[in-house]
Amino acid sequence: MLDIAGVVDALTLELAIEDALRRRLFSVGQLRWRASARSGRGHGGSAAIQELLARHDLGATDTGWELRVARVLTDAGLPDPERQLKVVTSLGDRYVDLAYPGPPLVAFEYDSDAWHSGVRRRHRDAARRNALHVAGCVVIEVTPSLMRDPGMLVSLARGALDRLAS
Repeated sequence: MLDIAGVVDALTLELAIEDALRRRLFSVGQLRWRASARSGRGHGGSAAIQELLARHDLGATDTGWELRVARVLTDAGLPDPERQLKVVTSLGDRYVDLAYPGPPLVAFEYDSDAWHSGVRRRHRDAARRNALHVAGCVVIEVTPSLMRDPGMLVSLARGALDRLAS
């Protein structure tokens, strides 16, 4: 990671680190230690990683898409959403991909075509969304199509947050 950190943009670096953390190739602590050990020795990647560690809760996403959604929101000037936030519902605890805590909570759930298709999965997703709605959550369902229109995603997020603020 230190080697690529000096030659890729911040989003690519964060996606690579998140992927490696999910694969358990190293821990956040090991990355922090290694970056600090190389700090000040002319290693540009070390500074990029230390900046990333200071700004983000690395290792908290389930997929790179969650990170991309969070980046769209923050790049538009919205606050950094919490990742993998636990929501207690009458049907058991649920973790939402990203959220702005409430009340009510505004949740973002990323639904990829690969993992959220088919009858059984669609029914599970519906039960999950229903439990979140009953718990008082506003759920914005993020799809690959919505990600191709980041302005619409930001508009939905701002609309939900503005409506809840009033």
